[in-house]
Amino acid sequence: MSSSKGISPHATLFTHSYARATALGSTDPQASATAMSSHYLPNLTSFTLGTTTTVSTPAEAAKGTLLHLQKLTKAGVGADIRLIRVAVKEISEFSAAVFVTWELVVDDNPISDGDTVDGDDFW
Repeated sequence: MSSSKGISPHATLFTHSYARATALGSTDPQASATAMSSHYLPNLTSFTLGTTTTVSTPAEAAKGTLLHLQKLTKAGVGADIRLIRVAVKEISEFSAAVFVTWELVVDDNPISDGDTVDGDDFW
């Protein structure tokens, strides 16, 4: 549970800001990639789809993020990714664990845990 003091409000605002950036993915992948990457610190190490990448600059992060969004689209998943739920557990004055649930929307159909596509298990 988040509190109104300490780090919790900041973590919540940061997560919602990132969600707004992510929401641009289905309509403007370039803007989404730029906005998403503005949330990353320099020298970010990304572990994505079996690949480990370290990015040094915001421009490099935006380029990699755009490539990732393009791969999702090319694979047929698309880049319509929506924030469903966020919970913040404050650990100390300056740290928190943030639990985020995202939803993928494929062909205007939300995909959540346990959903099926054409009668088959999606996952």
